[in-house]
Amino acid sequence: RVARGLRRAVALRAALKRSACAVLRHGFCFSRWCTWGIMPSPNMVPQVLTEHRSEAGNLNHFDELNPVADEDPNRTDDAPVAMHQAALLLDSCCLQNSKRLSLKSVGINTLPAAIGKLVHLEHMDLSSNPIDSLPAEFSKLSKLRILFTLGCRFRSIPPVLGQLPALSMLSFKSNQLETIADGALAPSLRWLILTDNKLSALPKTIGRLRGLHKLMLTNNMLTALPDELERCTELEMMRAADNRLAALPPFLFAMPRLAWLALAGNPCVQACTSLASSPRSVRLSELQLHEELGRGAGGTVRRATWSASPDAPAVAVKLFNAAASVSDGDPIHEVHAAGAVSHANTCRVLGVVDEPLGLVQELLSGYSSLGNPPDFASCTRDTYVAGTAFAPPFAARALAGVAAACAHLHALRFAHGDLYAHNTMARFALNRNCELRRACLRCLAEAVTTQRTRWLK
Repeated sequence: RVARGLRRAVALRAALKRSACAVLRHGFCFSRWCTWGIMPSPNMVPQVLTEHRSEAGNLNHFDELNPVADEDPNRTDDAPVAMHQAALLLDSCCLQNSKRLSLKSVGINTLPAAIGKLVHLEHMDLSSNPIDSLPAEFSKLSKLRILFTLGCRFRSIPPVLGQLPALSMLSFKSNQLETIADGALAPSLRWLILTDNKLSALPKTIGRLRGLHKLMLTNNMLTALPDELERCTELEMMRAADNRLAALPPFLFAMPRLAWLALAGNPCVQACTSLASSPRSVRLSELQLHEELGRGAGGTVRRATWSASPDAPAVAVKLFNAAASVSDGDPIHEVHAAGAVSHANTCRVLGVVDEPLGLVQELLSGYSSLGNPPDFASCTRDTYVAGTAFAPPFAARALAGVAAACAHLHALRFAHGDLYAHNTMARFALNRNCELRRACLRCLAEAVTTQRTRWLK
């Protein structure tokens, strides 16, 4: 056993030397079962350190994806070993100039103090670990801009994060948050994700986040929004579905930049289940699923053949993710809205899949999205391929189609909570500047009913 461990140590040392340059260039991705030293279990084969090549790119929904569920993310039987390995790694010199670090699903329950040595770190992922605290040395990461802690065990946001001057994106999705301490939110934050926790109130210090653009609060236990939120004058998107909000503060509809608002599943909005009957029920066995057409925070869309519908066998099937993890709110709201929405500029819903929950929609052959989702830099703004341009006649017809769809929704007392170019489908000619034949909102209206709605500027 000792000899085998020594051989593994020698092999790892060689691998570290080969990987050092790549790690310094691209950052580091640490696999859960990456081991070194004396490790007697035959199932734990040492792996070479792998390059973390993922760039920021179009990762609008990265923070909203579900944790990998092939293993229990909270298992702790190998936590001491993982802690020792992580400490050795972070204490080594090969990572001290790294800008990106992923410790996702490695099984650690405490972050080593050596993390404070990675002063050049800008992007860090601690997701799917049984971590519930951060060391004081974390405050030394003065260049850290993005932090993910999806699926960890935090009950409160560590105050040390409020000391990070460059932090712009913070995700505590699917933790166990009950409180947010005063001073725990860095004033530099632009993107704050608190989806799927146990928060009953927001701190008054949230008013310090004058540059906040995106606030995700879905699936908590909030009973009110603090008056201090009015100071967040740059706020453009707020997801607050599936909380306990009985009333909305008057200032909310006067916020100068608020354009995307999700409130479904709160007492302050009228339930829509009685507006119309649900579409036809469809068993998953009636559908033959084919290639993936798209993927987002709410679920996955696939092309499918519907055996029970000979007139239109080719359909699009949207299968929703688990309700608690969807930042837009429980997908059942969208299913209920499907029975009421019927317009030439919205995708036609043909049926509802009960298990797993999903929608059968018309397949828009020959259509493509007007734009791409936001990225880390644009935050709430769509992105486009370099050089993209739309002729004025095309732009006018596209906006007219979107406006007509919105007018239909508003007449039914719905507001679309995710109105974006990347959620709008259009048919283009080869030069992408042809006459718009039809613009369709790919996503159905979120089941939000409010007394007032906002029109696009």
